[in-house]
Order: sequence, then structure tokens, then C-alpha cells
Amino acid sequence: MRRAMRLALAMQRLELWLLLGATVVVVIAALGIAWQTRAVRDEQLACYRQTPSAEGDVTSPCHAHDLRLDPLQAAAGVAKVGVIGVPIMMGAFLGVPIVARELEGRTAHLTWSLSRSRRRWLLQRAGPPLAVVAVASVAVGVAGDVLTHAAPWVEGSDPGFEDWWSRGPQVAVRAAAVFGIALAVGALLGRQLPAVLVTGGATLALFMAAFFVLDGWMEAAAEPIPIAPTTIVSGKIYGGGLQNTATGELLSDEEASVAGLWDEDQLDENGIPRGYTMYFLMVPSHRYGEFVVREAGLFGAAAAATLAIGILVTQRRRPI
Repeated sequence: MRRAMRLALAMQRLELWLLLGATVVVVIAALGIAWQTRAVRDEQLACYRQTPSAEGDVTSPCHAHDLRLDPLQAAAGVAKVGVIGVPIMMGAFLGVPIVARELEGRTAHLTWSLSRSRRRWLLQRAGPPLAVVAVASVAVGVAGDVLTHAAPWVEGSDPGFEDWWSRGPQVAVRAAAVFGIALAVGALLGRQLPAVLVTGGATLALFMAAFFVLDGWMEAAAEPIPIAPTTIVSGKIYGGGLQNTATGELLSDEEASVAGLWDEDQLDENGIPRGYTMYFLMVPSHRYGEFVVREAGLFGAAAAATLAIGILVTQRRRPI
């Protein structure tokens, strides 16, 4: 078993070194930016506590910290792109060659004849790279989560659904799904470059489908959350309006405007129509974990299906 694992990794030594190097760069960059962002923000908050000027006042000496925070936030955006992209590249470039390289190099007939079964051969070749993809992607997802929590606007609160695609353990599940797609496409086409291109298109289609499905689930789960002028809310917002305090009737922003509730003579001292409370139609942040599980289920099912297709195609494919 150890020999088979070493061989599976040795077959893609160059790809592994390059992709793991990219992973290390992204993780270090994300953690470094997060650490520096929190350090600068802490200095800024300490400055605000020591001076009478309000936060956001451009004449305040503390505003100079913005000049340091702005480029850090820009760098954080670049790092988040890496958090999304590196696991996808790992899945694609490590999954495609497993079968496609043998078929393209015309060594599949000899390789498969020396193994007890094609399924056993494929599991031994695909298992170690998939494990590397999963572990590396978890590390990248954790770094992305730390980066999101380090943002100045979070300040230890719940970031909710912010940076959904660039944080958390679901990054690894997505990478496994891409690996499965790459493996299946490589087995079907038998050529590496076309398989990489088709894998890219199929991955884009999967991510778009998952986005629309998840967005539909979230919109269906959105609930009216009453808010006051001083309320700080966190969640996925899909609209809002006014709620009649006495009857509980909900009016959308458009309905409230048509009814003339936003006319100046209808507003109280807080700028809200008298007798009404503002609300957001939203998915609260405490349901973030629920939708992480849902998304992981979607991509997990895609990974299982594509890996099964890859095994089936490999078992039935004629060596070129």
C-alpha cells in the first residue's frame, strides 16, 4: 500500500510541488494580511480612544491609519481570489492526468494488465492526490476564514455570509468535486489538455448551478427581522420594508412608498413612519452553518457522482 501511495504521488511530483507551493503562498499571505490588518486596526482604535475626534473624521490624526488599512484590504481581496482559485486548480490539475496520462501515453494496457483490477488501480492512484487536495484545501479555507474575521468592520462580531466562497471547510468539498470532474473527464477524453479545458467549463457550470440553488434556498428561508435605528444586523438580506406595530402587517419598500408613509409629515424623530417598524427580509447569520452543510452536501454529491463515473469509465474503457 505504501509503495502504491508513493508511486501515485511520484507520478505527479512536479504538479504537486507547484500546487503545494501555491497553497503555502496563499496561506501565508492570507494569515500575514490578517495579522497586519488587526494590528493596524487595533492601533487605530486605540488612537480613537485617546482623542476626542469621532471615527471617520478625515481631520482626525487617527484617519492616517486608513492609508495603511486601504492597501491591506486590497491585498486581502487578492488573497481571497487565491483561496478560491488554488483548490480548484489543485483538483483540476491533479485529477485529469490520473487516467488521461496513461491513455495518452499508450501505457494503459500494460499498466492495467499488471493490476488485480482497474478499480483497485484507480483507487490507489487517485486516493493519495485526493487526500493532498483535501488537506491543502482545508488549510486554505481556514486561512480564508481567519482573513474574513480580521476585517476592520467585523471587530470580533459574526461576519455572517460575507466572503462565502473564500472561507471555511466547504472549500475542501468544492475541491474534491473538481477533482472528481477532472478524473471523469480525463478518463472519458483520454487526452490531458482537452480534459483540462473541459474540466474548467464543467467546473464553472457546477459553481454557477450551486450558486443559484443556494441563493434560492436562502431566499426561501429569509424571514422578516425587525430593526431599530441603532440595531446592528448581520445576515443575507433579500429586501426590507415596514411592519405595522399594531397589526404586524408587512409592507415592502415599494408598497410603503406608494402608501405615502415616507412623506415628511408621516415620520417620527428617527425618520421612520409613525406606528411602523423597519424590517429586513433576511437569513440571520446564526444560520450560516446550516447552509454550509447544505452546500457541502451539494458538492459532496457532485464529488461522489463524478468519482463513480470515473471508476465506471475506467473499468469499461478500451486502452488506446
